[in-house]
Amino acid sequence: AVNNVIARNRVRRSRSSAFKVARQIDHVDSNGVSLTPSTYRAPGLVFTGNSVADTRYFGFEIDQTVGVLVHKNSVETTDYSSVYILRSDDARITKNAVDAFGFVARREEVTWPWDVEQSSGIFCDVGTVRARIQSNEVTGTPGLGKFGLKIAPWA
Repeated sequence: AVNNVIARNRVRRSRSSAFKVARQIDHVDSNGVSLTPSTYRAPGLVFTGNSVADTRYFGFEIDQTVGVLVHKNSVETTDYSSVYILRSDDARITKNAVDAFGFVARREEVTWPWDVEQSSGIFCDVGTVRARIQSNEVTGTPGLGKFGLKIAPWA
């Protein structure tokens, strides 16, 4: 997946994340070696103009990328974080509208457990470097979601 644009999609009531990007380490050869090189970083992905509502994990779950752009999307009512970035370089998160994250506090978990204390509108977790986060509108719901924007304290 190189230089792909994911635009103007509408995702409702996803049982897990609405959009997920990750290196597929579960695809292995006959010797058990991953078919996706460990250096793969899904370069040039663009998510723009997408609408996400009522997902049971994250809105955007983005792992091991370089130069991903998450721009002008709307995300509402996610169980945990609305935009979650992990082990990625040079992510740009701009002009998104995020509302009502951390909803798992009000409903039963349906996917794998996650630390509800980490629920955020936008969360750049471990290994995220040189992220540019600007001009987003993040609106929480009282009693839900702990952070509007969180950057993990480690590299």
